[in-house]
Amino acid sequence: MTEIHQSHSANKNVGSILPSIQAWAKAGFYIFPVIGKKPPEQQNFRWSQQATNDPLRVTELWDEYPDANMAIACKPSGLLILDPDEGIDKRTGLLKNGEAELVDALTKYGPLPETFTVRTGNGGRHLYFSLPDGWHVEQAHVTGTRHVDILANQGDHGCYVIGPGSIHPETRRRYEVEVDTEIALFPESHRGLIFGPKALSDNSKRCQTRLQFVMDLLNNVKSPPSRRRFHLPIKSALEGRWEQVFATFCPDVDLNRNGVSVTGRCPVCGKDWKFKVSNDFDKCGGMICFRCHAPGEGGGKDGLTSLSWLLDVETSEASRILNEALDYGFFARQRS
Repeated sequence: MTEIHQSHSANKNVGSILPSIQAWAKAGFYIFPVIGKKPPEQQNFRWSQQATNDPLRVTELWDEYPDANMAIACKPSGLLILDPDEGIDKRTGLLKNGEAELVDALTKYGPLPETFTVRTGNGGRHLYFSLPDGWHVEQAHVTGTRHVDILANQGDHGCYVIGPGSIHPETRRRYEVEVDTEIALFPESHRGLIFGPKALSDNSKRCQTRLQFVMDLLNNVKSPPSRRRFHLPIKSALEGRWEQVFATFCPDVDLNRNGVSVTGRCPVCGKDWKFKVSNDFDKCGGMICFRCHAPGEGGGKDGLTSLSWLLDVETSEASRILNEALDYGFFARQRS
């Protein structure tokens, strides 16, 4: 892949930094402006659509956002970035040591080839690799690690990485090129770091354990099923009771929202900060994981599809389970 020589100028003036930004576009990389680390908040700005390798369009974007940092869209650029996180985890308060985790992960495969590397504004590193043809990445982290992120072509739009020359919004330190060499092809010999069987088996195990728990609950009911006078559709029958449903059937799922939507650990793929519960969750039962992708594959807009996702069953089977639970008197409305 084309070698990039990045300017190290500390001048924020767009006239000074634009030539180095243009070099990325001219080399075929798709770039777009970010404010700090996030795309501009204008309603019509969708980074996956704005990312471009057209130098004229790059000039227009930076005329509009002259103090913006540069982000590189990994999917159209054909990039796979390894991002060993360092520092304090804001959610847990614990130290992240992605560098040590990466060293441990590499003991099975040997060292990675030398490649273009950027020292980030918070002291971490971005290791740039060319994504091999035909690879569609699903994992968010290197196999066996918690703090070595993979930024590649996941999902519909892929990920993006903050490029060199940008300034970290918190530390105010610049992203600097640390190893200025050609971007290496990620080696086939290290494929297991990106496509680890452990991640897939863990996903299935979580769902299977949850389903077995639900079936044991229903099988251990002593009283005979009641005859409900009216059989409303499940979504209507359980409206306003979805928190009770998931607290009963999926007690491992963290629904502690404090009255607002929460973003936390996904109950299926296990990834941090990718799982979100709807604000009106008790009414509709909606939840989604942005790592597991779209509703129905990574959650649902309603409780029925959410439950089928959490148990890894068809919606018809989830509906049967919920109807049986209602017949046995589960999820009774609480009297005021």
